[in-house]
Amino acid sequence: MIELLLVLNYLIYRSIYHGLMVRINEAVLIGLFTLIGSCMIVKLEDRNFFRMRNALIGLFIVLFIMMVVMSAVIYYTFDLSDPIDKPTLRDSGHAILHT
Repeated sequence: MIELLLVLNYLIYRSIYHGLMVRINEAVLIGLFTLIGSCMIVKLEDRNFFRMRNALIGLFIVLFIMMVVMSAVIYYTFDLSDPIDKPTLRDSGHAILHT
């Protein structure tokens, strides 16, 4: 369970930082494999297995929806284009000094 939370925390950080649908697809795949692995770790004879599995699936769905919403908000709110293409404040300062 701790590994699942760490992976989801990392994926939320990646989706916030990049805000791209590629990261969402990556997050879905890694989260799905983590979910399957977590379910396989639990013994099949355990009575609470199905309850735990349903809780993990519910948590995964909620976090996936949150990541999609956050990614869309960040993508449309901030300009995430490549900063190499546009001049920065430092570049304009160098241009002023060299003229």
